[in-house]
Amino acid sequence: MAVWPSIQEPVHPLQESIFKRQIRSEFESGHVLSRAGSTVSKRTFSPRWTFMPEADFQTLSTFFEANIGLTFTWTHPVTLEVITVRFSEDKIESSIKLNGYRELTVGLEEAPS
Repeated sequence: MAVWPSIQEPVHPLQESIFKRQIRSEFESGHVLSRAGSTVSKRTFSPRWTFMPEADFQTLSTFFEANIGLTFTWTHPVTLEVITVRFSEDKIESSIKLNGYRELTVGLEEAPS
């Protein structure tokens, strides 16, 4: 399994969410019945860089192209937990901030180990 490349750490705050599906049934009386729709939850992460050096961007681009649709390990920059993830989007968009630096956010979603 591939490992996230050695590039500059993302900036804070790191956007993170936990998703666990639920099934809800609403009735005319206003009552709601609900239950968990799955047994596991899934986390998503959005690491962001405001001034990523162009060399790191090229490294990330190469990694993205080689691993889109596959799982890889990523180390959470705060907890240092090693998590199996995949890219959650089919593209990486960036803005050139200054000559040699880019701003970008990458979507990652937790995958079963």
